[in-house]
Amino acid sequence: MIWLLAFAAAPAAWGDAAPVAGIVKHLQVPIPGALVFVYGVSDARLNRARTQPDGSFQVEGVPAGVYDVIAYKTGFYPSLIRLWHQATPTVSTIAIDLVPAKSTPVGKSELDVWSWRDRLPADVLREITSESAAEPYRSTAADRIHLARVVNGDFASSTDVGGAGGGFSRTEANLFGSLPGSLQYSFRGSYAALTDDHPTSALDEGTARDGVLLIAASPETGIALSYAGRNFSSPDGVPARLDREAVRFQHQSDSAGNIEWSVSRRTDDGFDRATSVLADRVPEGVRHDEIRGRWEREAEESRAGVTVRVYRRDLSDDANSADPRHGSLLDGGLSAAAERSVAGPLSLGARVDARTGSAG
Repeated sequence: MIWLLAFAAAPAAWGDAAPVAGIVKHLQVPIPGALVFVYGVSDARLNRARTQPDGSFQVEGVPAGVYDVIAYKTGFYPSLIRLWHQATPTVSTIAIDLVPAKSTPVGKSELDVWSWRDRLPADVLREITSESAAEPYRSTAADRIHLARVVNGDFASSTDVGGAGGGFSRTEANLFGSLPGSLQYSFRGSYAALTDDHPTSALDEGTARDGVLLIAASPETGIALSYAGRNFSSPDGVPARLDREAVRFQHQSDSAGNIEWSVSRRTDDGFDRATSVLADRVPEGVRHDEIRGRWEREAEESRAGVTVRVYRRDLSDDANSADPRHGSLLDGGLSAAAERSVAGPLSLGARVDARTGSAG
């Protein structure tokens, strides 16, 4: 449990995860309201989404790995596709076709989802069963209160998992829905706590917090905010805390091209030192700040792009330590390129890099 708590922040980092997106359809007709599950084959991690009116879906922040992507809609058979998901900036895009279940006499169901237990994970089977059971009790669209347009999702919690003298608790929420102005949102967050009645080391007690919020104005425009925090409560009072924040924006259109920018920060206050086997070689405090931006546009006979990056790193040690280390690094780069066909290909490019630093 200790290692899970210490390193679960990795999937929240932009460089370690990417979206899984696609469309669910039948005979080229989009299927809205279908459940889509992204199930980790190796770690049993389960993400879920529901298709939009155009049949599309997107699950943010999925770490690289092997996943089973399962789609289900009442009246159709479940459909499963195995996906080898790559790391960012790749976006895994798939199309899932559903086959209608055969009609049967009233009171008999030709589709028994539990007959799929050798092909579908148990967690997915339970949710599909709940979806199927709820369908007969739903009223017509004219009689329903459209709360589902505002908020959908699920909530799960487990408390005091462990033996005597300590335990592990975890709470997780997955929400998605609509906002005014045709905005769509999705949120995934979790909180975990590790406790010990008699802590003897810096890794016996701690908490982990994760959250990712995505707001999209259209399939081409969206902004995402992510946060991950870790801390351990040391018996001697020495702090061990790690925080990561990131904001990412993306817009794509034929006229403006593709625009992406991101701002991220990583603040370490003794966390890496507390979890490292070579603690004496790790500085006590480190802060990373990074800004990235990219623009590219492609036309019939030309294309152009600009990339900018600014990175800063500061490190510091306790002044009372035997060998205190202090320093900073500032690194920046700008590159531009263009290509046009004028009686043959014509390419132009430029790149500027700068770096400065100090140590003490």
